Amino acid sequence: MFESLFFSVFRYYRLKGSKRSIFNAVVYLTLLQVGLLLNGFIFVSVLTKNLPSDLFSNTNNYFLGAGIIIVLYFINALQYSGRNLSVKRAKQKIAAYTNMSLLWTIPILLIILAMILYHAA
Repeated sequence: MFESLFFSVFRYYRLKGSKRSIFNAVVYLTLLQVGLLLNGFIFVSVLTKNLPSDLFSNTNNYFLGAGIIIVLYFINALQYSGRNLSVKRAKQKIAAYTNMSLLWTIPILLIILAMILYHAA
């Protein structure tokens, strides 16, 4: 699923002549994964709110979240660059036209939903 979304964004920017098409696709994929992870973390934190645990404070949670975002970005950058990109691009079927405004609203809406859930919890 993530691979097809990556190649949709990559092809769109590549056809527009952008030299930063890989960067844009990696940033898109990272934002999408961060939005999904944030919603998952908030859901788990709401479920475990009443458990007696002082394992993580708010500061530790922020550092953990920032570390996960950085690790996700580098994993995506390594996975979709160089030889791996050319091999995956050769195996990928060419998809129909994709609506980029719709694709970019998905991670933005996921992050907004995470903020709303965070303030509601």
